Amino acid sequence: MPKILTEVTRIRFLAIVAVVAIHILNLPVSNLQVGSLWQGFFFMLRGVLIFAVPLFLYLSLFLVGKSAQKGFEAKTFYKKKAFRVLMPFIIWTGLYLGLDVLLGKYGVSDFLNLSNYLKWFLLGKAWEHLYFLPILIEFLLLAPLMVKLVQKIGDNILVGFLFAFVPQVLFFYTNRYFYHNFEFKYLMTTCFWHWYAGFFGLWCGYYYESLKEKLIKYAKPILGLFMLSLGGHLFYTKKLWVSLWEAQSFSTFIYTLNINLYAMLVALTLLIFFIGRGEVRGKVALVSHYSFGIYLIHPVMTLFIRQFVQTSSGVLWLILVPFCLVLTVVISLFATYLVERCHLNGILFGEKIKKR
Repeated sequence: MPKILTEVTRIRFLAIVAVVAIHILNLPVSNLQVGSLWQGFFFMLRGVLIFAVPLFLYLSLFLVGKSAQKGFEAKTFYKKKAFRVLMPFIIWTGLYLGLDVLLGKYGVSDFLNLSNYLKWFLLGKAWEHLYFLPILIEFLLLAPLMVKLVQKIGDNILVGFLFAFVPQVLFFYTNRYFYHNFEFKYLMTTCFWHWYAGFFGLWCGYYYESLKEKLIKYAKPILGLFMLSLGGHLFYTKKLWVSLWEAQSFSTFIYTLNINLYAMLVALTLLIFFIGRGEVRGKVALVSHYSFGIYLIHPVMTLFIRQFVQTSSGVLWLILVPFCLVLTVVISLFATYLVERCHLNGILFGEKIKKR
């Protein structure tokens, strides 16, 4: 197995912590009084972390692009990814459907409705976090074509950026004026809605050796763009918060495009920050290594926390959020480790995770 870049290891650690943090932050946002300053604080903090899922997609396709530099054989690639991604998705969908039944969410009639199987096994609707895997699978199916496109357009960062974002803009407007007329309501959980992250990730991975020099050279302009995008994102996130109790008017196109831009600038900024750093050790390496298991397991923990932790005190949530975040990550990591010790990681996580 090829050695993972230390940059990817560190960024993956931040990405999985951000994913779990978003789910933890949903708790104070839903428990605190609407319009209170404490709710606004946690709402804005959750908004800052919106890069988490796009960043995971970026990293996943980044590694595909990096590997493709050494050659790309579609049959071998599909076989490997079927075991690594498709099999865990099917198994965990079944497990979470079982949990849904235990919680009384689904009954016999739901399992007799064939359309539900399409939602569960094609769109990842068995549980709130599983939608990520069908999106990733769609990108992996398109990977051979994407690799060829990346090879043709070359290593010009502006061209790569345009190929990532122009299709995204076109999809936004075709969705607004065409697709929304159909009964299908799940376009946002398809790879097309996240094209910018998948394609740009693959492009960055494929041309990473030359990209590193450009990132270092243009670090200040990139960081400046990141700060501008973050400022714009905070502006619109505040509007979204106010819209919980008061009508707000703003461009959803600019808001959505800026989210896309913000997420990719987070990726580039983190790459700039981590280039040339030494070996990753300790807790960061451990959490990053077990990130897939943490992603798959952590909703069970947040489910229990949601049942037992309910308070309208903002000060208390200020203590509870970091405590619950660490607790969720640690227990999910330990559960992943136990799966490995029971030799079930090949089935549940798509690969044999070696003990560190």
